[in-house]
Amino acid sequence: MKLIIAIGVIAVSLLLATTTTQKIKESKKAISQSTKEAKSLKKKIEGTKQNITKAKNEIKIIDVKLTKLSQDYVYTEDEYQKVSREVKEYENILIQINQELKVKHDALIALFAEQLSLVAAMKQFNDTTQSSVISQEVYEQYRLYNQKKIMLLEKEILSLEATKVHKTRIAYNAKEELGTINKQRKTFAIQKANQEKMVEKLNKEEERYHAKLQSIVKRQDSLRSTLVRLNILRSNEVAEARRRELAQQEAIRLEAARKKRLRLQQANAKNYERKTGKKVDMGTLEASKQSDRVKQINSSYQEQQTFNYQGGKTISPISGASVVKRFGTYEDPVYKIKIFNESVTLQAPSSDAQVVSVLDGKVVYAGNSSMLGKVVVIAHSGNIHTVYAGLSKIPPTIRVGSTVSTGYTIGKVAKRLIFEATKNSKHIDPLKLIRI
Repeated sequence: MKLIIAIGVIAVSLLLATTTTQKIKESKKAISQSTKEAKSLKKKIEGTKQNITKAKNEIKIIDVKLTKLSQDYVYTEDEYQKVSREVKEYENILIQINQELKVKHDALIALFAEQLSLVAAMKQFNDTTQSSVISQEVYEQYRLYNQKKIMLLEKEILSLEATKVHKTRIAYNAKEELGTINKQRKTFAIQKANQEKMVEKLNKEEERYHAKLQSIVKRQDSLRSTLVRLNILRSNEVAEARRRELAQQEAIRLEAARKKRLRLQQANAKNYERKTGKKVDMGTLEASKQSDRVKQINSSYQEQQTFNYQGGKTISPISGASVVKRFGTYEDPVYKIKIFNESVTLQAPSSDAQVVSVLDGKVVYAGNSSMLGKVVVIAHSGNIHTVYAGLSKIPPTIRVGSTVSTGYTIGKVAKRLIFEATKNSKHIDPLKLIRI
């Protein structure tokens, strides 16, 4: 009986272990899937910036190649037509020379035949009568005249032959030059097509970059809305931040359009330089400078009101984290527009890093956000609130009303954590609150 009970206990234990293992596997699978989705939704904006820089550098390399082609070789249509006409002209000259040579050769042969006839006729005058002497002298003068014509024809033929050799050489060189031009025109066409592809790639990269900036704006708006609902931020201050943000977005939109227009104007200017050899001052292009509207937005930019936190520092929400994006105003590297960042972005040292509360407090929000992933907001003493966004997992112990102590695990992050802090309804620099 004891044996049967023991076997039953073992069987139940094995069943429970199997079920637990299965649940762990399913949980890991779900977390892994969530992590993959988070990664796909959170592509690096820095990576896009690097792609834009790479595309710009590749365009510069191709442009250098195109410039070298324009300096070393002739490939314009005008020059191509000019050399083509020269080749045809030389070919026509050679035809004329050949025709003239044939006429001269025929005339020379006729003169030789006539000269032979004269010599034969002169041999017939054996008597020395007055009549025969006169006839012989006439024939002799005619023979000498023919001989001079023969010498002149021979000289003309030699000159024509020399001209023919010279013109043949010129025609050959012109054809060779035409072949070189054709090759370079093809090379130029390929390089130009490559440049156009790179410009198109750059345009697409900037469009993606612009879309990511819009995504960041929506993410900040989503977080602000959550904090307004929780009475952590004041609605009027959020409205002012949104107004500034809309102005920034308009400036970015105008800058994106200007940069695209500038690339087209620069390409046209460079083509003009290659065709004419005349240098174009790129600084005079209409799209080379920021619009007055963008300048006005940048010049009227005001720092967002923040709380200058002077208290002591506490622990980092992620052990071993590094800062990849700081709090405060920065200039967008692509559009050169001033943008305010209300949080810091922390890079986790591993793909399943623990996130902890940086202070004692109470959870006032724990949930999902379409723009931010999983989010936890904690209220602390001194009217301080901390926000942890981009979490891949929130444990069931973390829910609204839960009390947490410093260092208590409130979730996990797959890659990066967006960490924000406020005091008295104003943002504070999180790096003044935590140690990294």
